Amino acid sequence: IRLMKRGHLLHSNVTVLALVTLTSFVQQRGLCIADSDTGAPGDAISCDLRSGTCDPLIGRRHNASVSFQVSHDTGVCRCPGAGGSCYGDCGRKFDAAEVATVETFKYGRFETRLFPDLRANGTLVAFFLYKNDSDKVPGTSWTEIDFEVHGMGKHSAEPIQTNIVTGNMGRRTLSEMFLAAPRHRKNMNAQMKAIKDSFHHFAIEWTPSYVSWYFDGHRLRHEVSCDARGADAEECSPQVARLNKAMNLRMSVWPLDPSMPWAEHWAGIFDRKNAKLPLTVYYDYVRVYDYEPFSKGFTLRWTDDFRSFKTSRWERSQHTFLANEPHFRDNAVIAATNATDARAYLALSIARGPGVL
Repeated sequence: IRLMKRGHLLHSNVTVLALVTLTSFVQQRGLCIADSDTGAPGDAISCDLRSGTCDPLIGRRHNASVSFQVSHDTGVCRCPGAGGSCYGDCGRKFDAAEVATVETFKYGRFETRLFPDLRANGTLVAFFLYKNDSDKVPGTSWTEIDFEVHGMGKHSAEPIQTNIVTGNMGRRTLSEMFLAAPRHRKNMNAQMKAIKDSFHHFAIEWTPSYVSWYFDGHRLRHEVSCDARGADAEECSPQVARLNKAMNLRMSVWPLDPSMPWAEHWAGIFDRKNAKLPLTVYYDYVRVYDYEPFSKGFTLRWTDDFRSFKTSRWERSQHTFLANEPHFRDNAVIAATNATDARAYLALSIARGPGVL
């Protein structure tokens, strides 16, 4: 993580590593249910199976023993619990970045101003909510709300990804949608200019009755709980009611493992040899609001403009997972700006690991 002064958006080799969302490549409003015991999709509705599976946690690399040497020795790769996240020396040749809030939240509004300057296949930047340890305890509930921008790949004309993930490590339901920046043509060049040339405002609203995603003030997607009063039984989302556990807020950037059988469809193939690194994205600020159940509105809880990195508020991830090409290590340098500066940026990067050319 590097905190950068406003006006000095410099690509940096400094990185922090990320636990990021794992999502399906479901088309538009289709739900996908995957069974990790068999490595095959379960009851899939409108699930695009062209790449062989609908869940990045599932497939030929699902069994950690295939990909990793699992041990309690800190010098080798360890994949505790259900096998989602892995720690230690897992053989990754790239570094990437994630930060996560120390505290958790149950409902609220979450905002950031982000410069998602990613123009490489197989890469993505994320702003999302995730229930801690969803991937570690077999049978425990998995809850996640994703807001991502993908680098290039098959979705370059609709690079904004939104998703809800529920279920558990063994059987997860995903409702992924790829969207274009509103009021711009749905082609790669127009969307790249609309999204990746400057800062933009991203917001997630999470309440007991709905989840909404906003881009520059435009509501891109709105999912209403089937338990909400007056909900349309054919249009409502059964997943929203399952988002009933506290989650923390996370921000990350990472490249997808190009050997995944669905990689080309979902994010494109990351070029391990020729990718121009480092790639850096910038977060200007984060705002968190509490949900008020009586007024149905939101009250500001805190704002972080990153004039310093608050370890009481944020922590850095130090792991990898099966679909993640890099390892998220705590090898970052925090370069805090002077407190008299008006603003700073939080910069997260993808870079080659130590000794990798």
